[in-house]
Amino acid sequence: MAHLTIAEARELAERTMQAIGHTAEEAGLIADHLIDCELRGLSYGGLPRALSIAERITKLPRRRQPIRVEDKTAVSALVHGGDNVGYLVAWKAMELSIERAKSHGVAIIGANSTWYTGMLSYYAERIARHDLVSMIASNASPWVAPFGGSEGRFGTNPICYGFPSAQGDICYGRRPHELQHRSE
Repeated sequence: MAHLTIAEARELAERTMQAIGHTAEEAGLIADHLIDCELRGLSYGGLPRALSIAERITKLPRRRQPIRVEDKTAVSALVHGGDNVGYLVAWKAMELSIERAKSHGVAIIGANSTWYTGMLSYYAERIARHDLVSMIASNASPWVAPFGGSEGRFGTNPICYGFPSAQGDICYGRRPHELQHRSE
């Protein structure tokens, strides 16, 4: 079994993303998220995800469009993802939320036309570094059954909260199967 250094893994992810049409900047953002997953022990969202991304992009006849920001107000916006991978769309939404919340105290940003957003805590942690509180929710394929259920009704990690703290930022997300009644 071969082992990669973190730098080698990141370079591999970046090269893969560039080979399927991402710019160097986009490839870097995607690779950062994938490596972050690996370093947290979430390998299912790490380097193997690069293969899923490449497979989807190369097999779909549609071509991705530029990400665009629509319906802008001082405190809100809609990010049209243009069928881009969610790591890029969520990054744009995160940047807009930080900008608007710093200027006006609150922000509500929506995003659509995207897929594979990744760990919501990845974005919440970055928002918390700006001394901002965040609540991030995502829509996903219904893979996970609710507590007591037998069929998938939720996507994985559909909600995450992030809070800045003097002791280190706190980001908290729960998987749907972990949501149980406290009385049990």
